[in-house]
Amino acid sequence: MKIYIQMIILMCSSFTYSQMVSTLNISPSVNITDAIIMDSSGNIFGSDYSGDKVYKIDPNGNSSVFASGLNTPNGLALNSAGELYVCDNIGNAVYVLDNQGVFLDTIQITNPSGIIKMKNSDSLWLTTYNPSTLYKLAPDHSLHLMHQAGVLNGPVGLCYDNNNELFVGNFSNRAVYKVQDDTLIFWVQFPSGGLGSSLGFITYAQGGIWGTTFGSNKIYKVSSEFPDSVILSIGGIQGSQDGLASTATFNQPNGIYATHSGDSILISDYGTGNIRVLSGGYLEDNEITDPEIDFEIAPNPVKDIFELKFSKSAPEGEIEITSITGQVIFSKNASYAESLELNAHEMKDGIYFVRFVAKDVNIVKRLVVSSD
Repeated sequence: MKIYIQMIILMCSSFTYSQMVSTLNISPSVNITDAIIMDSSGNIFGSDYSGDKVYKIDPNGNSSVFASGLNTPNGLALNSAGELYVCDNIGNAVYVLDNQGVFLDTIQITNPSGIIKMKNSDSLWLTTYNPSTLYKLAPDHSLHLMHQAGVLNGPVGLCYDNNNELFVGNFSNRAVYKVQDDTLIFWVQFPSGGLGSSLGFITYAQGGIWGTTFGSNKIYKVSSEFPDSVILSIGGIQGSQDGLASTATFNQPNGIYATHSGDSILISDYGTGNIRVLSGGYLEDNEITDPEIDFEIAPNPVKDIFELKFSKSAPEGEIEITSITGQVIFSKNASYAESLELNAHEMKDGIYFVRFVAKDVNIVKRLVVSSD
């Protein structure tokens, strides 16, 4: 079953959890259209597939050309020594550069596209676009073929989730697979839409895999726990509007990379060469709990009657139920209650969010209504 859940903007009196999109202020001469990566010092590296350069932006916003003379620089990865690996797609090579941009080595391979450092190893995963392959690239730069063709269809995007599971995404058909030893397990196919609606890169942040759909100007988040589930989407209209994620627009989003803290996501707009930043106090749609006071919903999923059971008497506050689009469908004062009985009989099947807001308390729980 496919699950499509749209962007959730929960707002209430003095509490606001919303995502914002802004454009990184860098030199107009910098054109970052493809992969993005960040090192441990906060330096951002971005490739320009439409040109011949890889750029570096330091934590103060100063930009410089890190490498030039490439053909179509694509995927980027860093090893533990801070050496940068650059996939030069049509150039048929992976270049290795030190932290000053000096070329150290050239690995000849046809159409390299995506690359990522392995967990707990200095080996790397490497994809090639055509032929569609997935390699292990050893520290001595020897190549070991792991998967070829089959379900792979122009693979580019690579990411690890919080369980150190590897995912690979196909540019051509937007399908994402979990890599388990000798098996590629179908995970999700990002929705289509728009001319040339292909999957750019993927990254993991706060409970989900985020991906860019190049032709439809959208950013999607899919669950890393439940196959075939799209959690949210933003964008859709081609443009460069900043502001609330619910109204922001993108121009052929391509590269995507979550910062180390996970509270911001960097996106390269192919159409403008700009880096967009998706950030906010709360980037995910997961539940919010409170160590001092909490509640549970029982039963959940629910058909009609359900109960909110507080861990201790709730202070003076408000219970609010919102739809996945943020529409408030129910509110009630819950002052000093230990439990509260509610009725979902008139609620349509779907996912809702139950929120308790009081002074210094903000708790959100997921409610599933199902008539089955």
